[in-house]
Amino acid sequence: MKTKKDFLTMLCLLTIASCGKDSGGSRAITENNPGIESEGMEGNYKAILRPYNNTLSGWVPNGITEIRIADGEIEIKSWLDDAANVVHMQNIHLGNECPTINADKNNDGFIDFNESITISKKILIPLDANLNSQDEGAGMYPKGNFNYFQKASIESLSRDLHSVDQNPADQVVKLTSNANLALVGKVIIVTGTAISRPLPESVSRINTLAPQASIPIACGVLKKI
Repeated sequence: MKTKKDFLTMLCLLTIASCGKDSGGSRAITENNPGIESEGMEGNYKAILRPYNNTLSGWVPNGITEIRIADGEIEIKSWLDDAANVVHMQNIHLGNECPTINADKNNDGFIDFNESITISKKILIPLDANLNSQDEGAGMYPKGNFNYFQKASIESLSRDLHSVDQNPADQVVKLTSNANLALVGKVIIVTGTAISRPLPESVSRINTLAPQASIPIACGVLKKI
């Protein structure tokens, strides 16, 4: 009788371990739930965009990025006050720290893009013309003094961020399959100065862009408010 009772106890424990764990805890990543739980992310986030590489011009660029997540949607607003009438790439990076002058490893007086991403890591979400995908709005960024507004479905964004990285060697990265998007602490970097601004040859480029289009001018860290 004791042996039978022990067997039933063990069977119960095995059943709980194999089946009961998912009923109240984390859910598996599936097509409909690819890892980003909007319920846990809902709320408002803000980053103050402070200048760096501000010797690029007499004007010191500054701005704000605000993010709202509610009802399965992500809504992003940002503005930048800058005198240079150029395209400003703005991206959310995977890291959690803005670069300092210590990142200027070639000592040319500028923290270029490649030096920046050693600290702020690669691009996770481009703040371009389409937030639903890293690729679909590529290259379509605001210009000059700008007010930016876009929104997207959390489900679409999640599916894209967890898809296969078709080009692991570029500056854009995907999330791992079991990673959620934790916005708190993520870094936003804005690039772009006047093409007339002379820069040393040591300043790195983003793909085929000019060094002036590639160089960072402002950075901020997202906080939940």
